[in-house]
Amino acid sequence: MSEIIDESLTITHNKTKHVAQVEKDINEDVEVVCSKTEIVQVLINLIVNAAHALEEVETEHKRIIVRAYTDGQYAVIEVEDNGPGIPKHIMNSISLSWIIS
Repeated sequence: MSEIIDESLTITHNKTKHVAQVEKDINEDVEVVCSKTEIVQVLINLIVNAAHALEEVETEHKRIIVRAYTDGQYAVIEVEDNGPGIPKHIMNSISLSWIIS
């Protein structure tokens, strides 16, 4: 999982480097068998969206955190930022979850 996240962060580095501090919090034990390309693309989109949201915020400590861990039998990847958040009218229409067996 670390390789997937590292690749996503490398690709998005030029977009994020002047916007926010980017942190990783990765449980190295997380292992998944999946389409690396698809997950990298999703992470790129989420990281770039977080950077765009943070460009609009007037705060000194802008950050993006990418986490990977296991939640019982599932691997979980999260992208968190301290931007303004997703408007409630949009939040209800967002759902992303992959279950890989």
